[in-house]
Amino acid sequence: MEVERLNKGEWSEVYAFIKIASDGLLDVGDSDLQVKTNESYKVFRIIKDQDDRIIEIEDNNVVIKNISEQLKLKTICKKEFKKLSDRLLNMIIVSNEKTFEYNEIKNFFNYMGIKKLKGKCDVKSDIILDLQKNIDIIRRILSFSIKSQIGNPATILNASQKTNFVYDIVGVELNDEEINELNLKNPKIIINKVMEKGGELKYLNVNDKTFENNIKSIDFLLSDILSQLIVYTYRTSIKGIQEVLESIDLTVPNGYSNKQFHLYVLKRLKELIYLSATTMITNDDFYNGDRINGGIIIVKFNGQLVCYDLYNIDDFKNYLYKNIKFESASRKRHNYGKIYRDDNKLKIKLNLQIRYKF
Repeated sequence: MEVERLNKGEWSEVYAFIKIASDGLLDVGDSDLQVKTNESYKVFRIIKDQDDRIIEIEDNNVVIKNISEQLKLKTICKKEFKKLSDRLLNMIIVSNEKTFEYNEIKNFFNYMGIKKLKGKCDVKSDIILDLQKNIDIIRRILSFSIKSQIGNPATILNASQKTNFVYDIVGVELNDEEINELNLKNPKIIINKVMEKGGELKYLNVNDKTFENNIKSIDFLLSDILSQLIVYTYRTSIKGIQEVLESIDLTVPNGYSNKQFHLYVLKRLKELIYLSATTMITNDDFYNGDRINGGIIIVKFNGQLVCYDLYNIDDFKNYLYKNIKFESASRKRHNYGKIYRDDNKLKIKLNLQIRYKF
């Protein structure tokens, strides 16, 4: 196995793998990240198809088999997984490095025949489990994304130039000197200065057509709604999506009361967040197929694992809605936040990125 330096979020994925193998159980969370006392999963197997490995979880042992021939390769006492998970959790918590190696883990995975500690970066799922909920009679094979409260907050919708929203600046004239001077400021100052001069930002389109179509496939009005929320969060520095929606005055279409439209927007936003967490990748058509069919596993600060499954979608969506925020990504890297001219029109791009608060 090649040497891998991972960050705390990536090591948390490895920790979740080891802890699930140790416990053979997975708790289900409510909308406040608390464990539901009447719901849990019994985990029978962890499937590592990229390494041709199945990890079968018995009462006292963990059995390693290859997928292709179903041969028993190793039998390891579950206590070894428990000791290793405890040591890894402590390492994740106390480490002051952005990335670090852990040779004991590397050697242990190598012994099991697992070459890669973590999953691929370009897919949503991090772990595949064969499991059964205690209130269900059906065993299912489900894929989960793993997110951690330990380390830097994880993103659920990554920034890129594809996630830039393009606006016309109308109602104000600016010469080149004024534009250059404003562009030395941050986007918050630029937007507020434009509005102080009597201008406004009029939404034009999303920078990438595929991403725009993904948004519109949820609801045709959603890109316009998001454009208003994005301007508001840059203007005010209010970041929490719940807090933004509760404080913004949205443009209400004809036929809706303010309350009706607020509920309409709330439902669409929750759907966008849910799809971003489970399915949608900005450079691909998300409706080509689910990338997660199970849900999300959260590694809490204390090392406890709590999952949100897609069979309890309301709790899942409510948890996401309460716990994510808009974030301003690198302005230089993603080429946004500056006024420019295009066909003698003033324009500006603002970037969309969504990240967990914790």
